[in-house]
Amino acid sequence: MAGNNLAQNLNIGADNNFVNVNEIVADPKSLGDVMNNLAIRIIDKTLQEIDAEGLQESTLRHKVSMPVELFGDTFTATLYMADYYDFINQGVKGVGGFKNVYETVTSKKGNRYKRIKRDAQGNPEQIAWVVKATGSKYFYKDEKPPLLFEWAYLKRFNPFVLREIIYHSGITPKYYFDRVLESVNNGEIKRRFVMELNKAGGQAIVKGMKDLFKKR
Repeated sequence: MAGNNLAQNLNIGADNNFVNVNEIVADPKSLGDVMNNLAIRIIDKTLQEIDAEGLQESTLRHKVSMPVELFGDTFTATLYMADYYDFINQGVKGVGGFKNVYETVTSKKGNRYKRIKRDAQGNPEQIAWVVKATGSKYFYKDEKPPLLFEWAYLKRFNPFVLREIIYHSGITPKYYFDRVLESVNNGEIKRRFVMELNKAGGQAIVKGMKDLFKKR
């Protein structure tokens, strides 16, 4: 038997062979094979959708895993992702408000810098923040998001400015995980899972009957 922890290897049938969890079993003969293939396809689909949104370098991508474990006679496959995965999926509504308008000016010495633009009365000109994800169940209120130093560094962005933008404007929904769930519930992943489950189940029944007669 493969033992209780099948995160790295799975029992794949009568011969007690083992397969790495990152390899599809072409001819599944056991429930272990089927669950292995299901986990791989869900991981691959999740990574594919993350990459499609341009998030290849994100911690979100690196956190995706789906170990398959055996508890007694029951297989379980749990998808693990970064804690904030659904914030990116469904987006987060910003608090809105107004921001100052800045203009670039040149000093007498030829130096260029930005300053707050003002109207004829000397009052700062302001415009409203564009609020994203207005229909999301997630929203900012009193607490600002954390400083994203790593992401800001990769994008050459000031992390403090980035936090203000996210807080006021919010996070645009990507719906990458909704597309994964659609495939699991109604699409290609479900179709292959049902097909392989039926095939492996039939083979397991036949083998069980043969073993039963051998013992007599």
